[in-house]
Amino acid sequence: MRRSFVGICLVLMIAGCGMGGQNAVKGPGPELDEPTVDRMPYVSGDPKEIADVRAQAERELDQEFAQSIGTLRKDAELFLVQIEALEARKPRAIAELERIAADVSLSPRCRMRAAALLAKLGRHDEGTKLILEALQSRDAKPRHAAVTVLGDTLLSAFNLSGLHEPRLAQAVVALVDDPHPEIAADAAALAARNQLAEAEPKLLALLRSGKVKDTTRLAQNLAALASTPESVQAVCKFLFRDRPKEYDQWVGFSLNHLLAAGEPRLSEPVKKAFREYLLAYTGDARLDQAYAIDLARVANDATKPVLEDILTRSKDVVSRFAAVSALVALDREGGLQRLIDFAHAEGPEAVAAELAKYATERDAERILPLYLEPSGKKALGPIDEVAAALLYDKLGAPGRDALARLKDRLTPRAATWLKWKREGLNLAAALDDLHAAAILPEGSAETIIRLRNAQDEARARGLGEPGSKLDLTDPEGISSALALAGRLVAFDAETGELPCRHDRLLMLDLGAGTNHAFPIECAVQSQEKPSDSEADADEGPYRVRFIVGGRLFRFGAENRGDWYDLEAAIRAANFALETAGRKERFIPLETEGQVARFAFADPNAFLPIALKYGLALSDDPDRAIKEGKGFERQVIERMKNASGR
Repeated sequence: MRRSFVGICLVLMIAGCGMGGQNAVKGPGPELDEPTVDRMPYVSGDPKEIADVRAQAERELDQEFAQSIGTLRKDAELFLVQIEALEARKPRAIAELERIAADVSLSPRCRMRAAALLAKLGRHDEGTKLILEALQSRDAKPRHAAVTVLGDTLLSAFNLSGLHEPRLAQAVVALVDDPHPEIAADAAALAARNQLAEAEPKLLALLRSGKVKDTTRLAQNLAALASTPESVQAVCKFLFRDRPKEYDQWVGFSLNHLLAAGEPRLSEPVKKAFREYLLAYTGDARLDQAYAIDLARVANDATKPVLEDILTRSKDVVSRFAAVSALVALDREGGLQRLIDFAHAEGPEAVAAELAKYATERDAERILPLYLEPSGKKALGPIDEVAAALLYDKLGAPGRDALARLKDRLTPRAATWLKWKREGLNLAAALDDLHAAAILPEGSAETIIRLRNAQDEARARGLGEPGSKLDLTDPEGISSALALAGRLVAFDAETGELPCRHDRLLMLDLGAGTNHAFPIECAVQSQEKPSDSEADADEGPYRVRFIVGGRLFRFGAENRGDWYDLEAAIRAANFALETAGRKERFIPLETEGQVARFAFADPNAFLPIALKYGLALSDDPDRAIKEGKGFERQVIERMKNASGR
């Protein structure tokens, strides 16, 4: 549901985001040993309690720091929270990491992890030097350790692509034909993942040499870099030579680069060989989801019987959708009705993008009932931005008239997309308005450059869609710009851990997530005994205390398992900002899923811009939790139905 500007303002005031509203208690608050929790925030200037919170926070951070160093010295896997503890104790961490990196009694992998962490903590040149020395070592163990660490996305602060780390990239390429097979294989995988084009001729020579046992893995890595017919020929020869009984989805995944290649001399031989490889599978192996998707990617007339079989026999809707999409592409004239029939049976949500490839205004009479009339077992669902684009762009006046009638079923993103489309709004203008309101530090020209650089960086690390470009007509660009500037925080409302750490939510997601513009100094959490004497001790509620501007704030949080009590936490954070005399508040944005999103801005400046550009705000900080739990219930119900229980 879209909210009115006045309604949002009232909600923000009630939730503690308001413009001067008194929504919490200034004073001592309830005693800490009370058996129940008060979720309203309290502020205290008690020096003793403030000192106690600081001391507890220091003890906990020291403990986490010591555990992180101990874990590193034991050569065990580090978790994100342990790396965050090192970052919080940066000067001490750097000194310890330097000692570990120099300690020859420790394993090479342990020392290389320390070197990577040094780079992550700002000692980039020092970390680079240590890893480069290991890559070029005569000893195989340091070489292998360095390659392994460079491939660890959690630890590594290095981007080997382009000109970012040319010395490390060259050293990795030099190892793809290392005499030690494990080093060579890991170096080849690292070169492929980072698109190090210099490795292509070496990988090709290795495949042809007959010296490599695992030719399938090597061919997969070459496929990611192949740019010549010679490389393509080698990929086809070695990648499809062996055919395991169970279809391996990584075969198709490794061919993404070549299947999408614009040059037919590269893509066509691969499509032909891949198609023949897939058609050699028979029986139920053809019903596998990965198989169906990959066969659809290389479909031609010879694959039609197999695609029809998948469409008829598969119980997996994704497999059937892949098959019907390929069949429609092979018969565009008569195939559109087949796609419409599929949508009537399965629901139109998954097929909107596919329908948009073929639909014209002439097809409105056949397509619009998908969104206007329930059919079969499928109830009418929400209209997302893909479906909105189908109706608006492809179905002409009938589609636009239908959208006017469907406005109450539009998802928040679809409503924003439609507003931009109708009013000719664009990202550049929105960024300039945000800059003029002092929410973004730079105007549209500078911000767009930063967004494009971030997109390039993500692609270089294997994230995002290959070849994707910044779309200045996409409203989501606003969220990306706000996030880059530390003006938007987004996190999973489900933590996956017990106890659910609201203190880390405040420190990391809200504090570090705003580039520390939310001036939280420290936070601690304790767990109370449950009011039910028969309940387990770990079911008790939480008490959270934190310091902002030299004042102590505390609030109670409900125990919701591994889900945050977001309403209580955000209300407390906003109360602390108000008490500190700051104009910014955490403003809940509408979400579609369990990722919670909050803009961090002065509501007086942000809300008029949100209204102008149709940004979907929420009146419920817990909306992401409710949607996430709702999805969990749906999955559980489907599993029960599938098992017949």
